[in-house]
Amino acid sequence: MKKMLFTLLCATVTLFAADGWPRQGTVTGKELTIRAQPGVHFESLGNFRRGETVTIVGQKDNWFEVQLPDRIEAWVAADAIDENGEILQDKCPLYAGPGIMFANFAQVPRGTKLQLVASEIAKWRLVKVPPTATAWVNSAFVQLDEPQEPEPPQPDPAEEAEARRQEAEAKLEEAQNAAKAAQEKQQEAEKALEASLAKLAAVEEAAKVAEQKRQEAEQLLKENTEKADAAARAAELAILKQNEITTENKNAEVQQAQNALNDLKKQIEELHAQMEENQKNADGKVAEAEASLKKLQEEIDAKKAERQRFEGPEVFEGVVVGLGVKATSSASHILYNAENKPVCFLFSNRIPLNQWLNMRVKLSGNIQQPEGWKMPLVHVTDIIIQ
Repeated sequence: MKKMLFTLLCATVTLFAADGWPRQGTVTGKELTIRAQPGVHFESLGNFRRGETVTIVGQKDNWFEVQLPDRIEAWVAADAIDENGEILQDKCPLYAGPGIMFANFAQVPRGTKLQLVASEIAKWRLVKVPPTATAWVNSAFVQLDEPQEPEPPQPDPAEEAEARRQEAEAKLEEAQNAAKAAQEKQQEAEKALEASLAKLAAVEEAAKVAEQKRQEAEQLLKENTEKADAAARAAELAILKQNEITTENKNAEVQQAQNALNDLKKQIEELHAQMEENQKNADGKVAEAEASLKKLQEEIDAKKAERQRFEGPEVFEGVVVGLGVKATSSASHILYNAENKPVCFLFSNRIPLNQWLNMRVKLSGNIQQPEGWKMPLVHVTDIIIQ
């Protein structure tokens, strides 16, 4: 459909050429914007200044087709031009930006040599336009040397409507694909969260086992202490009973009882030392379990925050490429996906997007579709390196 409209446009230009074009004109506006196609929604290629003389080769509605000055630049696919600037294919199109989503405003034959302006950017080369290239300006800001020719016939409204319908279907398909990708990422995040919760449950079980062992150690200490107290009381009773023994055996029995008491005290001291060691081990295991629990909780919170930060259909991934001199106050960069296809225009008031040039990133933001634009515009609110 777009090809049919372009053919109709070429036929219109040929008709005007037959009716007396080209003509000379003078720019009356302070700065007259040069558009890739006849319409204010098409990309700007540059400007004419007030008083400049322009060569007009045709007219469409209230737009003049004019020859371009040599300061104007255009974009060519990198595989269509060699390092010397020579065109390698027939009817090579010139675009208003680095991608086929930008308007095609001229064609160059094979063998034409163009001046290269910059190195390759995302499989595109920036060049100076040839002398034969033309584009469009608003006729209200150009004074013709002679009276203007009658307006050309209007293109078929049905064909224009069909072209708009096809473009809307393509945008809908892109939005559906983006929503599907976001859903898949959300599922991956949920699986990671389930794994973290499983680890947390294991740590809690380990802490529970350590607490149970600590309680068993306390019970053992209590039992041993009771036994030692009972032995001490028995020794005291034995000493008291010794008073009833004959004087001849008293000292020997007292000494035996004292020895038994000393042995019991030594056993008590050993039991206390063992219980202190068990208590230290139990406390260490509890501390380790609490530290592991805290770390896992922090990981879970971070993953939850990450998922909340980048979930939903307004998340994009790709490589950030600058528009350079084609940047406007509404769009300064383009995002290309893994297949090197443009995804959307980018703009941000608070994030310096130039710091992310040619990097593969993951970003989110508010999406909108300006009227007449071929891709959505994303106001970036957050961005990270993949």
